[in-house]
Amino acid sequence: MKKFFKLAVAAAVSAATFSTAAQASNTLKDHNVLWHAIKNSGTPIFVNIPSECRGNWGGGSYITFPDTRTVLLVCQDNGQKAGADNQVKWTANDLDTLRHEGHHIVQDCVYGTKGDRWLDPVFTGNQFKEFVTSSLSQDRINFILRSYPAHKHDTELEAFAVAEVVDASAIANAVTKYCK
Repeated sequence: MKKFFKLAVAAAVSAATFSTAAQASNTLKDHNVLWHAIKNSGTPIFVNIPSECRGNWGGGSYITFPDTRTVLLVCQDNGQKAGADNQVKWTANDLDTLRHEGHHIVQDCVYGTKGDRWLDPVFTGNQFKEFVTSSLSQDRINFILRSYPAHKHDTELEAFAVAEVVDASAIANAVTKYCK
């Protein structure tokens, strides 16, 4: 039954994601909608926290604490001098990070409870493989596989692929739908 549920959810998310992705444009307004969907899900967003961003400027993370609290951190490309929680002009990479980490929130919610410290890929089996290989170059896939431990490969590959081809408003819709 759980396997059927996973397949049904993956199919529903896939249909919603791809139909929206084909129509929308990934504007700053779309990213603002994603930002608010993440905050409305109960996930605080922190930007440019020097003690957390050391060596990770131009990246981010979705963090779950042992007590199930979750936070999203974005370390902007040009945020080193901005100071804690001060934003600078968002680059394309910064927006990509917001989409990537936003998808991790969906992965946290879609098959379990947000904050349960368990992320699952939304897509499964051949659907997963086709989505990743059609969205990312083989060089990018190889880089991700080298950069993350094996137990994170599937969730990271999917999050990088989603950030590459799905726009922010579609991710926002998934966060809202699955992370109530």
